[in-house]
Amino acid sequence: EKIFIFGGIQQDGTWTSDIQVFDTRKRESSIISQIPSNIPQPLKLVKLGSDYIIVSDCQLYRVNIRKINEEKIKVEIKSLNQTLSKTLRPVLEVANYRGKLAVLTSSTKKPDVYSKMTLVDISQSPMTETAVGISSKNTTIPKPVLSCHKGIIDKQYMYHTYYQ
Repeated sequence: EKIFIFGGIQQDGTWTSDIQVFDTRKRESSIISQIPSNIPQPLKLVKLGSDYIIVSDCQLYRVNIRKINEEKIKVEIKSLNQTLSKTLRPVLEVANYRGKLAVLTSSTKKPDVYSKMTLVDISQSPMTETAVGISSKNTTIPKPVLSCHKGIIDKQYMYHTYYQ
């Protein structure tokens, strides 16, 4: 079992483009690849079906993870040539909701608070974006979206945290 880490912020506050893999059996972490320099940080990663999708500055990328042998893993990141509309900036978080990409957008005045949610169907050509109303009385808000959170895990605690 392996945990993949795509980019992130280092202890000195700078962004890293490393793609790391943490092997839970060996309790070891190693750098296996780099995020291409044309993909700006921060980025969001979500699993849609069997695909992993990266959202970076409203651009969409597909991540292909292949196991070459027991020790070697290859990661390929390719552009989907599809872009979210610029009205979805800044993207606060993304999640999978019934096979669609749920995009939470924050306002420029309050960058840590989401202000609107949009469901994006990237399987359509062209892809479709459907706004979802957000209110305390609206019961159609997908439950997984309400639980999105960002976490920072120190490497020394990763194995312990994984099994909690």
